[in-house]
Amino acid sequence: MHAAFHTYTQAPGAPTIFVLMAMPSLVHLPVPPFTRWRQSRDMLSATILGAIESKERLQCVAPTAPVDIIDLMLPHTSRAQVVTDTLVFMVGYETIKSALGWVFLTLARDPAVAVRIRAEYTAAIDAHDGSLVNMDDVALPYTLAVVLESLRLNIPAFLIPRVALHDDYLPRADGTTTFLPKGTTVDLCTAAMHRSPLYWTNPSRFLPHTPRYHADRTLRHGKSHAFCYMPWSIGG
Repeated sequence: MHAAFHTYTQAPGAPTIFVLMAMPSLVHLPVPPFTRWRQSRDMLSATILGAIESKERLQCVAPTAPVDIIDLMLPHTSRAQVVTDTLVFMVGYETIKSALGWVFLTLARDPAVAVRIRAEYTAAIDAHDGSLVNMDDVALPYTLAVVLESLRLNIPAFLIPRVALHDDYLPRADGTTTFLPKGTTVDLCTAAMHRSPLYWTNPSRFLPHTPRYHADRTLRHGKSHAFCYMPWSIGG
């Protein structure tokens, strides 16, 4: 099962991605990479379907059993759709799941942070007549600061490999450069950048109460944090 999950989630090369975006039906061709992908998908789907059938049997004997996301979806859609949606949750939300896990661990470690988030959310609900239907109009600055700071300290994508397409020189933080021959693989450790005193004040402390992304701008010589804060492997 672990091998099937790995095969199903393994990212194809860039040329394959572009071809499949243009002609998705090519994934049904009897070529080894696509065949392995289909086999892993079928194995995962069969496992999820087995879990659904087990839940349906359990519901008949123990209707008060604890529920999970599959139980919540089943009354509202077909088995096939539940299988499809569960596959998406399994393989398409790994980084988000990791990020939220760290956020909730942060809240468990510091109850005062959780209390302040709850108060901010309650105030937002009260300001919108008890409903948050359109979240685009809602400002939750402290909640956002907690999430951003948690991502800085507990980064989901902590290592980014890149390959030099041609000879180049890599600028270093001390002002020197390093020669990179064509074909060299460079691993960018974003986790190290997120905790570097070159870019952040008190880099190892969890400080959502301070607007550190602007306060630390002087450390970066007035530059933004776009290339030293990259929790999802791109600057932002």
